[in-house]
Amino acid sequence: MKRSRQRCVTCTDKEWQEIKARAAEAGMKISHFVVRCALDDGPSMRLALSEEEQRALYNRVNLLLLACQDLTAVLPGTEVTLREAVEVLWRAGGAPHAAPLPGDRR
Repeated sequence: MKRSRQRCVTCTDKEWQEIKARAAEAGMKISHFVVRCALDDGPSMRLALSEEEQRALYNRVNLLLLACQDLTAVLPGTEVTLREAVEVLWRAGGAPHAAPLPGDRR
């Protein structure tokens, strides 16, 4: 194996702190991290969200989807959706007529 030589990199203190943090996150020494980032063929950008943040966002979106499905499902023993039932109550209180949602039976 060829002996490595030390090189100098110029950056701000803030940039150096970010490089150190990313190298630690990758479980690599700083020098190895910098070389890999510079030489890798693939994109070296990090994802905008961490795995934990992605999972939390997915869970919230999934809950929203389930709630939307509940709004358009026919209530047991009726031919009315939950959204239609809520709209009747809303209009009874003086609200203007709501526009139909995609998938409504109107």
